[in-house]
Amino acid sequence: MITIAIVAIFASGAAIWFLGYQRQAELDSAAKNIINTLRDAQARSVSGKDFKAWGVCFDIGGNKYILFRDDGAGCAGAAVKEESFYHLSS
Repeated sequence: MITIAIVAIFASGAAIWFLGYQRQAELDSAAKNIINTLRDAQARSVSGKDFKAWGVCFDIGGNKYILFRDDGAGCAGAAVKEESFYHLSS
């Protein structure tokens, strides 16, 4: 009985550790994707791709970020070039 209790404690500890590890991995992945998109927008702006400015908009409610070409209207009226979704479990 004591052995089963000890195994159960270790198993619950391992499960909690794994969930924390999984959440951290999701966060790291989302952060890397956002950084890459920001760098892409920066590179496109610096190089003058399509002779326009480029930017990234964040839609927190929709869990997405958008790489856009700024045609003068800013994010709201921009030509969307890439839309990426992220989901971080709570």
